[in-house]
Amino acid sequence: MKNENAVKELNGIPATLLIPLWARAEHTKSPDNVVADDYAASMIRSINFDFEIFEKMNSFVKAMTISGVAARTLIFDNAVRSFMEKYPDGVVLNVGCGLDARFFRLDNGKVNWFDLDVGETIELRKSFFEQSDRYRMVNASILNKEWIDELNISAGTKVLILSEGTLMYFDEEKVKDFVSLVISKFPDAELHLEVIGEALKDKVHYTVKILGYNDLTFPWAMDDYSKMENWTENLRYSGASELFDVENLSWTWLGNLIKKIPVLRKKMGSSIVHFNVMN
Repeated sequence: MKNENAVKELNGIPATLLIPLWARAEHTKSPDNVVADDYAASMIRSINFDFEIFEKMNSFVKAMTISGVAARTLIFDNAVRSFMEKYPDGVVLNVGCGLDARFFRLDNGKVNWFDLDVGETIELRKSFFEQSDRYRMVNASILNKEWIDELNISAGTKVLILSEGTLMYFDEEKVKDFVSLVISKFPDAELHLEVIGEALKDKVHYTVKILGYNDLTFPWAMDDYSKMENWTENLRYSGASELFDVENLSWTWLGNLIKKIPVLRKKMGSSIVHFNVMN
């Protein structure tokens, strides 16, 4: 059965989940994929949406989008694997989860996981995924604060906080509020946040235009990630992985040129930035 009604409810930022879902499915088709997501491939066959619209993109944008999503998927996957090696029964909080199937792809049988997103997205997720004692879907916006107390995570629990493809859609003050909230609640946390380069600030991504949202810009961007340490005294910058760091992807000739110039690869791309919370 096609998920027609649920998809119709996706508007604005929630609708952008269709972009990485399509990109993960496309990358999975490649025999040389760096990460395979069979869940994405299955979901796009069940969703009543014309994913063929993404074929209207020029070859450069299409290749860069697919490779960029594949790169960040792999980087986040590796962060989760590393965390679970250290804390097999820790907690992962995936903020702005969209239709990400990371828990089901990487589950070690012990980790506790929360996927958080707004109501229309969670409604769509529930048509594909089932909750359990170790996996829960949370209907909430990062702009609200009440959701964090509903998680009932015990004090002293090691928590990994992920935010992929989300924070760039909010202004810096809202991002600050979110970061301050989670580190005040989880003093033993580490964070992996996707941050876009300053050249993309206030721009509309071509794929977002394809969806028909010509005014859905990226209000927040940053090149010097260490400045985020000034947001709160307990936050420590631990490094960043640029999407261009991932090898064996089709970045195209222009992408490969950008990749060779450090200042451009940061300003015109995005990075997964790692922070630890220090007690």
